[in-house]
Amino acid sequence: MKRNKWLWILAVIPLILTGIVLPCLPEQMPMHYNMAGEIDRWGSRYEQLIFPVLILAFAAFWQCMLHFYEEKIQHLGDSKEGREAESNRKVLFLAAVGTTLMFSLMHLVFLLGSYNEAKTNATVSSIDINQIIGVLMGLLLIVTGNYMPKTRRNPVIGFRTNKTMSSDENWAKANRFAGIVFIFSGALTIVLSLIFGGITAMSLFLALLLIDVVICLIYASKL
Repeated sequence: MKRNKWLWILAVIPLILTGIVLPCLPEQMPMHYNMAGEIDRWGSRYEQLIFPVLILAFAAFWQCMLHFYEEKIQHLGDSKEGREAESNRKVLFLAAVGTTLMFSLMHLVFLLGSYNEAKTNATVSSIDINQIIGVLMGLLLIVTGNYMPKTRRNPVIGFRTNKTMSSDENWAKANRFAGIVFIFSGALTIVLSLIFGGITAMSLFLALLLIDVVICLIYASKL
């Protein structure tokens, strides 16, 4: 549990900061935007607490996953399976911290944006939400791609198909390939998001993600 403290620190920061600034926020704030970035729903400032609570819920999910591996490591000890479980636990922890950090930053940026919009009675978002999400998702793809080759065959994390789960060799090849594909797509997503922004950025990200999955499935099927 102690080594997972950073996960919880990152998860609780948005709730604490939101609680501190909540009394200073306008009574009504933008709560939803359409695909063009136009504000299509206003709500109570207390709704700003919803996302931080969801972040904590996701952290609890990650904690359960990490606990599963920690129990497995204690049971297997210093065996080959135990070392593989420890390697996967480290990758899972980094994934948990990375996604939690991404969601926390996303909330704080959106909170600042909605505050500015409420103060100026804006009708459109003061920030390019899709661009920010695109950049953050690109970074997440790069981090994920960097650590995928370090996973060991398991039913929880990594690029899993019947073929990759059939042997350690297939697993290593498929996840090494998928890692390279994800890193390239992550970098490309960041560049395209910064260039285009808006709904175009999000559409390009989703298209790249779909292409990544198809390419990786084709590669894995030929192992």
